Amino acid sequence: MEEKISIVVPIYNVENYMNRCLNSIKNQTYTNLEILLINDGSLDNCQKICEKFEKEDNRFKLYNKENGGLSDARNYGLERISSKYVCFIDSDDYIEKNYIEILYNNLITYNADISVCGIANDVGGMKKESNQKQDLEELTSEQALKKMIDLHYDFKVVAWNKLYKKDLFEDVRYPKGKIYEDVATTYKLVSKAKKVVYAQNPLYVYCFNPTSITKTEKYNEREIARMNNADEMVDFVVKKYPDLKKDYISYKMCQYIAVQNVMFKSNIEDENMSNKIRKFVKENFNNIFQSNLTFEKKMQVFIFDKLFGVYKLLFKMKNRKKVNFEKNT
Repeated sequence: MEEKISIVVPIYNVENYMNRCLNSIKNQTYTNLEILLINDGSLDNCQKICEKFEKEDNRFKLYNKENGGLSDARNYGLERISSKYVCFIDSDDYIEKNYIEILYNNLITYNADISVCGIANDVGGMKKESNQKQDLEELTSEQALKKMIDLHYDFKVVAWNKLYKKDLFEDVRYPKGKIYEDVATTYKLVSKAKKVVYAQNPLYVYCFNPTSITKTEKYNEREIARMNNADEMVDFVVKKYPDLKKDYISYKMCQYIAVQNVMFKSNIEDENMSNKIRKFVKENFNNIFQSNLTFEKKMQVFIFDKLFGVYKLLFKMKNRKKVNFEKNT
């Protein structure tokens, strides 16, 4: 008999995406599911849509709560699951019909604590498959932490595209009120795992939703959170696994540069922050040559550090073309 698996779906004002997401869960080939719909104070028709699924399929359980943010909704679900396994699905994304079956079978077959799959991207209703090979790897926690920040792979520092043993969350929760909460949490779970199995099949479909809190780009407290999370993650991982220092410092540089990019896009000058970012990149520049950064990222860091004025000009030109294209489509 199939073991029960819990799926936690945080929901907030995504009525246009709900049916697609919930139908993809409802139609899974793995059927022994407990599906917790955490309505985090939605102001649209999300509750009605959830009630419809709950009425038609007793595996769906709706919980209505006051708005507390994505972390609070995930934690709320964690406190109420009744199985040994849990995964998270964002309500504006969807999954392939064999998503749970493959993640679970890999986790059991290889006696892993976390099972990870690849990602496909959906942009404007057009699904784009990953170009990665359909390989499967067994990883130690150190190997998984290295792969997690390697842009050559779809492992990602995210809560979704992963099936976890519930025990990993015994002393770990998503930080309430913190943006980029995945970055603040996933590394802690991976570091606790004795084994991680990673199949590159693109079974989770990430959808670009312009209204999502992490898919809009304006310079505000989100970007400070991005840097703080990167600081905490790098300090934690490097202390436990010193051999990952070059990779994680390089990752941190890229996160810092991403914050500077958002300042450019927002036409905001924050001299103190820019100086902090440029100083960190300059002091740690040599790490990129022995890191797992892609060639494109290494070139980005190189131009940012050595030719900052040129980098700023090229970035703004590229972004202006993108904006003009979007206005004309």
